[in-house]
Amino acid sequence: MHRLRLSKNTAKNLIIALLVVSAFFLAGETNLLDSFFLISNFSDTVSGILGMERTTDTGGVGASGSAHLSIRPFFIAVNSREADEVSRYGVKYDSDMIRQVYDKYSAVLGGALGSSGTPEPITRGQWELALTKNSVYFDFLFDCSLDLLSQRLGTPMTGEAADHYARRICLSQEDNSLLLYYYNEEDRSYFRCSTALSSTYFLQQLKDVQPNGSYFAFERDSLTKLDPDTMFVGALPDLGSLRVGNPLGTGDEYYLNVFSMNSYIAKRYDEPDGTILYVEGDSSLQLSPDGDIIFRNTTDAGGVRIPSAAAVPSISEAVDAAYSLIQSSAGKLLGEAGIILTRAEFNSDTGEYRMSFGYIVRGIPVYIAGGADAIEISTQGQYITRVQMTLRQYLFSNEPSLLLPEVQQAAVFQAGLGGEMLLVYYENGGQATLKWIKAGQ
Repeated sequence: MHRLRLSKNTAKNLIIALLVVSAFFLAGETNLLDSFFLISNFSDTVSGILGMERTTDTGGVGASGSAHLSIRPFFIAVNSREADEVSRYGVKYDSDMIRQVYDKYSAVLGGALGSSGTPEPITRGQWELALTKNSVYFDFLFDCSLDLLSQRLGTPMTGEAADHYARRICLSQEDNSLLLYYYNEEDRSYFRCSTALSSTYFLQQLKDVQPNGSYFAFERDSLTKLDPDTMFVGALPDLGSLRVGNPLGTGDEYYLNVFSMNSYIAKRYDEPDGTILYVEGDSSLQLSPDGDIIFRNTTDAGGVRIPSAAAVPSISEAVDAAYSLIQSSAGKLLGEAGIILTRAEFNSDTGEYRMSFGYIVRGIPVYIAGGADAIEISTQGQYITRVQMTLRQYLFSNEPSLLLPEVQQAAVFQAGLGGEMLLVYYENGGQATLKWIKAGQ
């Protein structure tokens, strides 16, 4: 039998917590409880005393998080036009600055999405013109469901654009109106929508921005081979290499519980390479010593339940359920990393969602050997029926990452085959170093 052992500090904290509970009881008897709740929260108080940490949504930037995954862009450009000149502030590969700038313009983006009109196909030239007006540009790096993004921003969409996906979005002034532009990377199409927003408030927000000399590749004749929307911001964050760890050590019973399997009923099979396979009815769970986890359920009504009253959950419900499962497994010991959504697609014929997630460190995506997604999750009806994940823990090491500045790297791309430059943490054994790769590799 396992015995519960408490450290001296924990024992003291428990005593203090009991005293706090007693104080709450006395406060209730003396009508002081309502006043206390004006300045504190009981669960926060007790959690703080016991040394527990309340998790908050980090938007894929930190290791902790709630079951609600925020979606944030990787790159942002704020463009202010005066006469024939454009002043621009650009930021990328910097999660803290991205958060600050995005928080300033996310409400306007939500309002534009929620009030968007019928999408109109446009040309590449019209897109570039929008980027050189009074505008704000967001690059999410992956095609994102506009419906999901608008729900995350608190303004659900009702127009036709709700069915579209976009990697890049631009809010651009047109006289007294604000127009919504977006680019879908999969089919390389550009669209424009009217919105119900006036440009007055938007223009007020642009006045506070100080330009930092950022520019796009399409604005330089010397960068014709690069992806035209490649943005140059000058100095990049000075980050070192990462140590790569495998956090699969919590125990088999824990992961069986995460995937709604019973450790007393599931049959265990040990493979020669150290892989352990559990089978319970139509569900199976495979745990590999290299950190790979594969879960499958072969029925239409089995697996990990998605909290939803509908026969087919909404895209937001499916993503939240997947993220909650990730936080209970791969998200337990991320170190410096966070989780990002790289794909969320719905197949109306089969009623199946397919979602992919990756790791990110300080605003820089992590490239796992082979280029596969770190986590892939599929659903059927109200259940998560298939999960494949590679568990990782990333911690900063003292090793530097030798990296060419973006201007010099652009010259290499221009002299070669061109394409889009992407900065990633590239895994190589037990280490991940900063490296420029061609997007889409």
